[in-house]
This record gives sequence, structure tokens and C-alpha cells, in this order.
Amino acid sequence: MTVTLFSRVADDLRRDLVQMPAGQKLPSEHDLTKRYKVSRQTVRTALQTLAREGLIVSTQGQGWSTRDQRTLDWVASTPERNTRTDQSPADTWSNGIRSQGREPNEVITTETILASGRIAAFLEVPEGEPVTVRRRLRYVDRQLHTTSDSYYPRCLVAGTVIELPADVLPGTYAVLEAAGHGWRTWRDTLRSRPPTAAELDLFGLDPGVAVTEHTRVRRAEDGRVVAVSVTALPGDRNEIIYEGTA
Repeated sequence: MTVTLFSRVADDLRRDLVQMPAGQKLPSEHDLTKRYKVSRQTVRTALQTLAREGLIVSTQGQGWSTRDQRTLDWVASTPERNTRTDQSPADTWSNGIRSQGREPNEVITTETILASGRIAAFLEVPEGEPVTVRRRLRYVDRQLHTTSDSYYPRCLVAGTVIELPADVLPGTYAVLEAAGHGWRTWRDTLRSRPPTAAELDLFGLDPGVAVTEHTRVRRAEDGRVVAVSVTALPGDRNEIIYEGTA
């Protein structure tokens, strides 16, 4: 297989990047052309290759630098039954962020929609069925980290605090449990996909960064689906962990 000039430059720089801290500036394109004795276009192609891999970023007027690749853990198998009322947000995701020494925050909006497509299928309700959705923008230290939309059959949550655009303490599970609809089982689906145009702008994603879509379907004891959450997690800032016992 023929190795192109830009591939050789990219391979060499890739080895250097492993030793470099986040945010460190790379040599200028002019300096790299002199180092590798190649054309400027060859250097640019090599740098663009590394950018598509999510290893470096370009800032207007400042050249190229290494991208911050630190991630935060989300232990998705942690039970969701929250009992705390002394802090907000207090869901398991937020508590997990705090355990890593970071500060979580959420911006919540709610609306009523008519079920269609995937949401109707996930909730196992007819098309056109009223559904309450809670949309959360989840921030860590003021950086948007994930988005999470939770859907509920409106017949189960109408008139409850779940319909309000605010944190629910001690949690939506407690509200559904009090109404006799607490979930007993859940099933997760994970898929990796390219970000949508809206997500590219919303998260400020660099080229080459994929999004993991996590869907959780929750069922009550009688098997009825009572809640579905669809969470988008950019791959450059999230790791999803499941823990269990043998």
C-alpha cells in the first residue's frame, strides 16, 4: 500500500499529540513545512485529517492546538430512585457529576406533543396520543454536556409536577410511584451516529466527534411503558458505564 506524504506527516504528528497536554499549540504550518520538507498543502491536509479524528482544533488567528479530550463518566446502571430534596438537580446523573468534583446544572422545558414515529413506538401508544415531554439541557461547569428528552403518556402525568418546567424533587419516579405507575424494569438501547446539524451548533462539536444516543424504556409492574428517555451524549465529553455483579 502506498503511503502518501500527508499520511506520513499526520502519523508523525499523531505520535507527538499523545505527549501533549490539552490546549497546547502546534507549530505553525510554515514551521511544519520546513520540518517535513513538504508543501504547505500537504501539511494542511495532514492537519485536517487529525482534525477530522477529533485530535486537534483550529482557532481563528491562533492556529492549531490539541483538543481537550477529558471525559466524564455516567454510570448508567445506577438506580434512578432519588430520595434527596436538599439539592437541585438531584437526579442520579447530577449526583454522578458531583462525585467527580464537577458542578452540574440543568435547563428544563416542558411541552405537550402528539406521539408519532419513534416516540409512539417506544411508548407503545397510538399515533396522535397526547404525550408530555420534559427537555433537559445538562451542563457541567457551564459547558453543555448532554441533552435528555423524557416522554410520558399524558394520561399518567396530567396535572402533576412532571408537567412543570422545573426540577422535580425527589424525582419523577416518586411522582409516578405515588400514582401507582412506578417503573419496575427498564431496557436501554445505545447507538452511535453522526451529530445532527442542530447538535453540531448546540454542542459546538469539532469535526469527527460522534454522538451516542441512549434510549431508556421504563415499564411498570403490569408491563405498561410509563416513561421513555432519549439522551444525546457527544463522544468527546462522555463515557457510559454499566456495572453489575456476577
